[in-house]
Amino acid sequence: MKRTSKNLVISASIVGVLAITCLYVVATSKQRDLGRFLRRLSAVELGKTTPEQWKKDLNRASLPNAVVHCQGNSCGSELRVDNQFVHKLRLAPLTIADASVAFQDGVASEVYVILEVEGVDKVGQQYPNKGLVIRETSEKPNSCQQEYRAQVGKGYSPGDRSWGTIAMDRCVSAADRSKALALNVGCLSKIGGCKTIDQMNPTVFAGKNQ
Repeated sequence: MKRTSKNLVISASIVGVLAITCLYVVATSKQRDLGRFLRRLSAVELGKTTPEQWKKDLNRASLPNAVVHCQGNSCGSELRVDNQFVHKLRLAPLTIADASVAFQDGVASEVYVILEVEGVDKVGQQYPNKGLVIRETSEKPNSCQQEYRAQVGKGYSPGDRSWGTIAMDRCVSAADRSKALALNVGCLSKIGGCKTIDQMNPTVFAGKNQ
């Protein structure tokens, strides 16, 4: 009888370890994909990088899900990932990351990344409660700054470090682009999730009062 109980405990422990391992592998695989995609985005040059070059970069990074879609003179490539496995276990709020690059007339025209952390309102509906938006665009041809511009807080709540934006134009330096796109991909597997922009992008925001 004792041996049977001991075997049951051992079996349950093994199942538990396997379940945790599976969860870890699934959760971290998404953040690894996002990390590879962001590193490729940091090498994109607006007005220069072509869809063909981007496709080669995706193949080298082993990202078959981030295909390039074209319609007329416009093309785009997007990777959308979330922390559903961690969220369903109630270990963290739902967190969604969406990263993309757009091409117009054969060259890159915009890089856009958003990280949203969901909250729940008084009636139980989920809504974006925290987040970070990163955008590099060439829509202002006269704007040519080598540095990114970072802001903290919602319009009606300055200083609120649960929201942030990073804006760049076509002349941003490679170093600043890399810093801006240094999103903390660990937000997708972190127990408790990421609660402030300091955690979402520590390279830009940590220790700084914007």
